[in-house]
Amino acid sequence: MPGVLFVLNEQGEVIKWNAHSTDVFGLTDGEISRQPAEAFVHDDDKELIRESIANVFEEGHARVELKLYTAGDNTAIYDFIANKFQQHDQTYIVGSGVDVTKQKNLEKKCKLRCMKNTRSACKQKQVGTSLKRCLKKPPTPKCLLEGSEMRFVIANKAYREVVGQDNVIGKRVIEVNTRSPTTGIH
Repeated sequence: MPGVLFVLNEQGEVIKWNAHSTDVFGLTDGEISRQPAEAFVHDDDKELIRESIANVFEEGHARVELKLYTAGDNTAIYDFIANKFQQHDQTYIVGSGVDVTKQKNLEKKCKLRCMKNTRSACKQKQVGTSLKRCLKKPPTPKCLLEGSEMRFVIANKAYREVVGQDNVIGKRVIEVNTRSPTTGIH
C-alpha cells in the first residue's frame, strides 16, 4: 500500500502499521510501537488529531487532513480515513492515510493564480470605470474604440451629437461615421 496503514488502541497508541509507515516516518518498528498517534503529527495539528480520534471512537469514523513529521525532518500533508472496530471486547481504530502534499501545493498555486487574476480583473474594471468617467465628462467629443474592427466601447454625449447617433456602443466606427449627422445620407 502506498500510504500509511495503522491500528490504534483505545489509548490512541499505534499497535500495528504497514511497512511503508517506517519509510514515511524514517523510524524503526521499535520506534513506532506504542507511540501515541499524535507523536507523528505536526504541532499545528495536535489538537485536530486528538479531536479526530475521539470522533472515531464516538461516531465510528472520521476523515481528516493532517500535517505529519516525515523522514529527514520534513513534513507532508496526509488525507486520513479511519474507522472504529471491535475485537475480543476491545475497541480499536483502523485507518489509512495518503500523501496529498503535491496536490495541496498545486491547489495553493492555482488559488494564488486565481486570486492574482481576480485582482488583475478588478484593477482592469476599476481602470475601465475611471476611464469611462473621464471620457464622458468633457464637453469635447471623446470616444474609445476596441479591437481590430474598432467598435465603440465608450462615446460621450458630445461625440454622439457630432455623429448624430445616440446608440453607437458596440457598433464599428465605419458604421457610425459613414452617415452625415444632418441628413443621415451615406
